[in-house]
Amino acid sequence: MGSGPRVLVISPSTEGWFLPCLFTQAGWSCDVVSLSGVFAASSHVRALHRARGPEELAGLALHLHTQVEPYDWVVPASDDVLGELCFRSLLDQRFLSLLPVDAAAARHHLFSKINFSRALDLYGLPTPRWSIATSSGDALRRAEELAYPCFLKRDRSSGGKGTFHCGQAAELEAAAGRLAGSPFLMQQAITGELWSVEALYWHTKLKAFSLSTFVATTSSFGPSVERRYGAGSEVMPGVLPLLEGLGRALSAHGWANISLVKDAADGHLYFIEADLRPNAWIALDQYLGGDFACAISSLLGPSSPGPKQCYLDTIASPLAVAHFQRLVQIGASPERIQQAMTMRPDESDMFYGELIRNRFYAPLV
Repeated sequence: MGSGPRVLVISPSTEGWFLPCLFTQAGWSCDVVSLSGVFAASSHVRALHRARGPEELAGLALHLHTQVEPYDWVVPASDDVLGELCFRSLLDQRFLSLLPVDAAAARHHLFSKINFSRALDLYGLPTPRWSIATSSGDALRRAEELAYPCFLKRDRSSGGKGTFHCGQAAELEAAAGRLAGSPFLMQQAITGELWSVEALYWHTKLKAFSLSTFVATTSSFGPSVERRYGAGSEVMPGVLPLLEGLGRALSAHGWANISLVKDAADGHLYFIEADLRPNAWIALDQYLGGDFACAISSLLGPSSPGPKQCYLDTIASPLAVAHFQRLVQIGASPERIQQAMTMRPDESDMFYGELIRNRFYAPLV
């Protein structure tokens, strides 16, 4: 099967389309388990293993990892597959080996905003005041303690779906009515600057991270379309020990997509969310200097360095960057998309053609 390090990406559709190029750049070989055939057009996928249906995706990945030859790293590339693997691991502990955590007890925060908040409290990490509600009545009572404005969030959701900002009781009651039936998170709304962190953890230890601020998003609470990179961690004093503590709190092993808010009143930092999966902004790694690829290349060495803040040495001043994938998905002008495509990873034209044709979500089996 080859002597170099090997990674298995689990991507139901094309969520992890940017990962094969990144891993190849780092000197790893990359296999993919997917329901879509688009990965066959990638220049960097060594082997594509297609599941015949959604119910076979997790089982196929487990078979390859445990019965064929173990991979050095398994990367679930979407929230949906994380949720499925968590469920499967409750019934069959073999699936724990596919999860991006180092300990079985840590799986409960995966794809759960409520359990993420619990984990932060347990480890003494800062997060906005929060509570749990199951109905409009619950939410109205708890809002008296949290105060307005506050957020209501569906426990298991992604991409800003199921998130509501409530400035008064009427808005809260309406939002809670849409979430009632299952426990949902109520979270204090903090006024301040929103930061995104792409982080790489290896057996709970922080190895590399990048900081960026949101410039534009697809919707009020949706994915970012444009970000500003290049600010040093000195603009957020104390962020490094917080990120290191988060790795321990979540027992993180792999990628983390983290949101932080810097309180405008006192400058304090608060964790808002953290998903243990990669996000599309890592696709710009090669363009911004290849720091994550360098970190990956040394992960299996005897003395893996870290942590490193990425993209500081290659960006002279904060740089606003638009993401071509997001531009395609929001229907931006061809000229704007073409300009952003100059930052794309080194992939085949056929692969990009299929991705763009399907707006980066390819048809499944």
